[in-house]
Amino acid sequence: NSGNNSFKMPLGLCLLLASLLPAQAASIRISPVNIEMQESQKATALSLTNTGTEAVSLQLRTFEWSQQNGQDHLVPTSGLMISPPAVTVPAGASYTVRIARTAVTSVPSELSYRLLIDELPRPVDPRTLSQGVSMILRTSLPVFVVDDKAFAQLSWRVWQDTNGVHAEVHNAGKRHA
Repeated sequence: NSGNNSFKMPLGLCLLLASLLPAQAASIRISPVNIEMQESQKATALSLTNTGTEAVSLQLRTFEWSQQNGQDHLVPTSGLMISPPAVTVPAGASYTVRIARTAVTSVPSELSYRLLIDELPRPVDPRTLSQGVSMILRTSLPVFVVDDKAFAQLSWRVWQDTNGVHAEVHNAGKRHA
């Protein structure tokens, strides 16, 4: 089959196996999910709410964000700080973290960052049988510092070929859309 070494499991078997695994008990709600700060703004807040039944530990990090040839590029930054950079949110509780610029300067058009929120693994007791599969989530949120005078300038192209209908949008402006 042309080098495709994938394995396909029947749906019924997948459902059976999933029902035998312990349920993930943490569930984090994040608000807002698109953070936009004005160039004169020093800081903003992010709310993390644990709607699950167990405490969840999180690590938060910031990166400068750019895209080249359709690929994301993340570079660690000191231009945007998170306080605190790690937090444990008890079950049913909310926690507010601050996102702050280290220097409030004018912005030529827009600064683009990504805030990565990583769920940290829970300690595992090696004496426990049937530990199941542990899933750890990473959330990546955009953070923009914007000049109010900058705007997006979008151009669209739609075409159809033998592979289907395609749409492409290009932003020649100085602000995200």
